[in-house]
Amino acid sequence: MDSIYSGGGTFWWTGLIAVFILPLVTLFKPVLPIALSLTLVLTAYICIMVGMEELKNSAERGVAGIVAVTLAMPTPQSTIYAIVIGVALYFLIERQNSLSNKSVLSTKIARFLFLFSRLQTTYQYKNYQKSSLINHQR
Repeated sequence: MDSIYSGGGTFWWTGLIAVFILPLVTLFKPVLPIALSLTLVLTAYICIMVGMEELKNSAERGVAGIVAVTLAMPTPQSTIYAIVIGVALYFLIERQNSLSNKSVLSTKIARFLFLFSRLQTTYQYKNYQKSSLINHQR
């Protein structure tokens, strides 16, 4: 922009294009919640697949599934419940198998924390989507 007046044409051309795009935005506006839900479902599926590939036996899968279900509860305290339940189940179920090999213990804890962080991200996105829809309806 060479001077204060040289940006005016760009402003008006952009405004003219926006006037023609506005009906398209209005047309697709009712579909946006469905598109956001579909994106959330796809993200959750991919996170579950990545997390399940990290787990090696059925005991680990069971603990991860119970933690995931606990984390998906709609209450704000579900994160705390999921951590407590995950640690308790680890010590009750998985620790007996991993005491024989100490390196396996640290690997399992790392896998648990990785899966938990993936599930937490998905849960936070789901709450963000709900709050944005509620704010949008006001």
